[in-house]
Amino acid sequence: MYKKILPFVMIIFFCIGWSNDPGVNTPVCTISSSQWYPQIVSDGFGSTIIAWEDNRNGNRDIYAQLLDPTGKAEWTANGIPICTAIKRQKNIDIAAYGAGGAIIVWQDKRSDSYDIYAQRVDHSGTKLWANNGVPVCTAVGDQEAPKIISDGAGGAIISWQDSQIPGETSIIAQRIDSSGNLLWTPGGEVIFNFDSEYYSRYEYFDIVPDESGGAIIISKYTFKAQRLNSDGTFQWQAGGVPVGGYDMNVASDGSGGAFIGKIVTEHMYGVFRHCVYAQHLDSNGMKLWAEDGIQVGCSSFSNHECLYGLRMIPDAQGGCILTYIHYWECFCSRRLSENSILKSSSRRLYC
Repeated sequence: MYKKILPFVMIIFFCIGWSNDPGVNTPVCTISSSQWYPQIVSDGFGSTIIAWEDNRNGNRDIYAQLLDPTGKAEWTANGIPICTAIKRQKNIDIAAYGAGGAIIVWQDKRSDSYDIYAQRVDHSGTKLWANNGVPVCTAVGDQEAPKIISDGAGGAIISWQDSQIPGETSIIAQRIDSSGNLLWTPGGEVIFNFDSEYYSRYEYFDIVPDESGGAIIISKYTFKAQRLNSDGTFQWQAGGVPVGGYDMNVASDGSGGAFIGKIVTEHMYGVFRHCVYAQHLDSNGMKLWAEDGIQVGCSSFSNHECLYGLRMIPDAQGGCILTYIHYWECFCSRRLSENSILKSSSRRLYC
């Protein structure tokens, strides 16, 4: 599953094909209100589904549109309503479910505190679950920043950041089937829990499929990784596998394991540098590379250069593609593992 966040404040689209003019682009929604934070996913059959936050009704709601392979809108002009419940809906994520449609998840303030809701929409734009979505978690406190992956069986695994325990932050996950039924423990499975006041602007985790109906989740606060099977049972050591570093990112290896990228700070003679490292965990959570991982790239020992913006995706060949920003320049490194032998090549990109 491949997803990409498009960093536009307003998105646009209508019933025309793809624009060939990069100064114009193809409109998605041109209604006279603000649209924010679109999320996009392939439907697996050449079309694309986009969901976004929309202020046309006076408070942020969720709308979506499908583009066919030529860029033509297939659903209602300016998008179909996914959720128009009272108060605010935001922080969308989206995943294809394998039959031409998608499952969309968001955080929802219809009950004063933020909860997690989801909706399944088919290729024709028909909403298949309850009007305004089904509740995934409505526990006390706030549930925020949901992320979603396909479970490979028409449903999805959804994870989120949770502040229901005062003074603590939890990363929780739930599986939902194709009919909108919750399959795991009511309230979700607690993946990570740590003593820290919850800060809603911080991204605490990431999630990728394990390609066997389960998920691999990393904690960007405790710097650990955990795998769950399709039943929600932990597959790796209690508390997760420690991988260290910050600005972590993760990509599935397609065999039940994961590649994990991280940034570490190294010191020498009173100065420091930042380095990007990568680690490969197998399906049992065992580290396949050096204990601290393989070094991908470093800044100089100057105290002035920084590395950030680490991102990873699978390369469909059992490896991954890793990108990061080094002092305003973009770098890309493709790393393949064959019998524990690492092959790599790096290329400077223009940002």
